[in-house]
Amino acid sequence: MEKQQRKVISFDCYGTLIDWKRGVIQALAPLLADYHLSIPEEDLFALFSEADHHFTSGKYLTYREILIQTMKWIAGRLGINLYGKDEKALIGSFPNWEPFPDVQEALRHLKQKYSLVILSNIDDDLFSFTRKKLGVVFDEVITAYQIRSYKPAPGHFREALDRLGLKPGEMLHVAQSIYHDIEPCREIGIPNVWINRYGETFQGSDPPRQTYPSLEAYIRSLDK
Repeated sequence: MEKQQRKVISFDCYGTLIDWKRGVIQALAPLLADYHLSIPEEDLFALFSEADHHFTSGKYLTYREILIQTMKWIAGRLGINLYGKDEKALIGSFPNWEPFPDVQEALRHLKQKYSLVILSNIDDDLFSFTRKKLGVVFDEVITAYQIRSYKPAPGHFREALDRLGLKPGEMLHVAQSIYHDIEPCREIGIPNVWINRYGETFQGSDPPRQTYPSLEAYIRSLDK
């Protein structure tokens, strides 16, 4: 699909546009300090990711509830007790989760030529904290709360195609997560771009055809 045909670009949000890794680590820092715990950031985020995967793979819960269960999961792994306010530490941190530095300019650039769509494993009310930070108005926002499922299940992608009246080859999806986004796009036939923000090594025999370390790098490739 040539770039002039890509009239719709969809994005994962948290991890691709929003630096959720930094947001999670900062949200958990006060809890660790209260218990005088020192844990490498990578290990701490790995605990969060393990819990997130567990709860988004089971029976549908709102993401707000998943964040509470995730706090309990992490506390259990660390052997500490949570008080009521601590259970909502991740929820309370959402207004402080910031975009990556290249996001606003990149989205404004793309908005001049493309319709932009968000496909996110989030609740509508939690996304409201993020929406104002992205710098553009998205043409569609499709959340887990709306469709009652989480990526990598195909619901977000099929809902986007249905709402926009598109065939799979008529939308481009841009995302950081191979598991949540790139793999389901491949199964459905949606062209995709991997924004490899964390310098990961692709595990498999067929890496994504389009891979960039940042949105800024992707934008530069479009302007060539």
